[in-house]
Amino acid sequence: MVEKETGAQLLAALVAIGLFVTGLIVLSQQYGEQVNGTIELSPTGGIALVGFIAVFIVAMPVFGYLVERREFDSE
Repeated sequence: MVEKETGAQLLAALVAIGLFVTGLIVLSQQYGEQVNGTIELSPTGGIALVGFIAVFIVAMPVFGYLVERREFDSE
């Protein structure tokens, strides 16, 4: 059986991965265009991608801190 804390960490990691992949898909649909079978981002899309990655990098330690600070009952 997985402990509650480990389960919460796993859930937080899976949610973060899902949000990151979803963000990449949304950005590619908003700012990308199909060229020779690949998707190329516009210059504005490149800036949006860099901003998205920066926000993700800042948010991940915050979420990790919140998960670690949470009190889990030992039942």
